[in-house]
Amino acid sequence: MRVDFLSGRYSPSFAGHCIRRVVSMEDDSRIVIFTTPSKSDGVRRHIEQTVESKGKNLDLLLKQLPSLDDAVHLLDSGSGDLIAMSPEEWDHISDDRFALVGILPRREPTWVLVSDDNPDRLVKEPLVVCDSELMSRQFRRVRPDSTIRHSAMVIDDSGRDEREVWMSIEQLRIEGKIDGYIVPRALYSMLNIRSRRHTLGLQREQPKGLRERFIPPPMHGFTLLVGRVGFPSNKVESLCEQSAMVAYDVECMLMNNLPEEFRDLTGIFVEQRKLGSLMNESKKNNDGFFEKFYIDTENKPIRSGPQIEVFLESLDHRGRVSFGCYKVIEIESMRLGIINILREFESIGLQLSTDFEELKRAPETLPEEYKYARGKLFKLHENENRE
Repeated sequence: MRVDFLSGRYSPSFAGHCIRRVVSMEDDSRIVIFTTPSKSDGVRRHIEQTVESKGKNLDLLLKQLPSLDDAVHLLDSGSGDLIAMSPEEWDHISDDRFALVGILPRREPTWVLVSDDNPDRLVKEPLVVCDSELMSRQFRRVRPDSTIRHSAMVIDDSGRDEREVWMSIEQLRIEGKIDGYIVPRALYSMLNIRSRRHTLGLQREQPKGLRERFIPPPMHGFTLLVGRVGFPSNKVESLCEQSAMVAYDVECMLMNNLPEEFRDLTGIFVEQRKLGSLMNESKKNNDGFFEKFYIDTENKPIRSGPQIEVFLESLDHRGRVSFGCYKVIEIESMRLGIINILREFESIGLQLSTDFEELKRAPETLPEEYKYARGKLFKLHENENRE
């Protein structure tokens, strides 16, 4: 029996095909999943670990192929059922014959600093290698005395694969020529080294406004299962996680609808969480967040059920000025919540990127000097003109 599949998008305003997917149907044949050689996205290791831990009661066969193109060709010919891939790889497949079947439980998306000490205790004026401009800005916020270089500036990467490049950079660190480097956690795992690493995390145990939090680039930590349109998604539901799909949907929609100039320079992290966990965390931090917005006059929660926690942040070119949003939205109101977050983010960004005219008096909560005219507070790029 054949059933229809879902191939639409939430809305024409939400660009991209990342939300195209299939629904369940019955089929009892063996499932062949294609993988490709290990890369810094961590996909191959993730699918192997998931199949080993969750696929014991399924008839699964993993096949590694030389490249994603080979996997797509064999999938199209019917020689396999699914391909495990990263969101970036899926974004480059513009073919309506394929659809997103499911997403494995999300891996830790944070990045790590490989160094002898954590960011606060690194030597004075440290030299750090990082290929992400966003993570460079966030690190510069914590250590404004640091010098950050792209990997291509410290080593010749011609003719080398990704692992060889970063192993050479690790050797520079061992020799004391650099003080550390920042990479995705999956890349650190691929290097298979024992050097100390320090998680550049969300710092959830601290109050919401803490400057030192690191919000990773969007779409990290996801492993997607892509199949031909009509594949029975219920066959692999034990491997997948609905909360990961929700997080993927929201991050995808936020990223696709940010202003173009902000997409590579904005940290986004979304997670589905229990309301009780969020409230207990807020009480532990004594930040008053949930008491102010989610508790009624009788001291009872206004909401119930799973919530979507959203972190969104961008920084100026020096890492000294940042703005963003922290929101908790209900799954039932996900679409409206995303629209409101995007509107708030753009509004704050516009205000900070505009020259301030002199006021008759300073706003009530701000010092007196805020009434004087001054240039824009936020410059996304160093060469922006103050117009």
